[in-house]
Amino acid sequence: MSKEINFRIRIISGFLLLLGILLITRLYFLQIVHSSYYRGKAESQYIHTAKDLYSRGNIYFTTKDGEYVSAASIQFGYVLAINPTLINDPGEIYNKLATFLTMDRETFLLKAKQKSRTYIEIETELDGKNAEIIDVLNLPGVMLYRNQWRYYPGNAVSAKAIGFVGYSEEYPDDLHGKYGLERFYDEVLTYDDTILAVNFFAEIFSNFGNMLFDSKPAK
Repeated sequence: MSKEINFRIRIISGFLLLLGILLITRLYFLQIVHSSYYRGKAESQYIHTAKDLYSRGNIYFTTKDGEYVSAASIQFGYVLAINPTLINDPGEIYNKLATFLTMDRETFLLKAKQKSRTYIEIETELDGKNAEIIDVLNLPGVMLYRNQWRYYPGNAVSAKAIGFVGYSEEYPDDLHGKYGLERFYDEVLTYDDTILAVNFFAEIFSNFGNMLFDSKPAK
């Protein structure tokens, strides 16, 4: 009887050990490998209220020496928005923000005087350094939200080969590859939130094998 009990204890202990290894492996992928992605998704729920953070795989070129050079990636920054109902002096606000804006004074004032609106985007691709400066100013009615967008470091270099992303009749609400490599590898570069959002514990018991591998589509 004691041998049978010991055998059962070993079986249970082995199962718990295996489960622990699977949990640790999964946590490694969540917290280390994909930490930036999931951090962005989390922040989008509590910080960015206008739209979901855009995310897409990177495209690299290879030099003669075998080094990778970024051809298309995701740029991190902020959206600068205003709430006209909280702005008493639009001219003063513009003067303090002018250095960071691509929008002219007249257009800004027209937007800032729309008292029926509570959210108007002024800049959608503001870098982190400028966002920090604006945040310190603590201007009434001025808001900053985390944002991400597609970035092409080489600008016009190999633009035809790389292509670009955009909206289409097939994907009216999401950015997808429209030309070149962006279009050819669109399925590979596009992150599938339905896969990433699978319940963690349901995944453990429904498919042990998947726990050892990346659940995010390859870049």
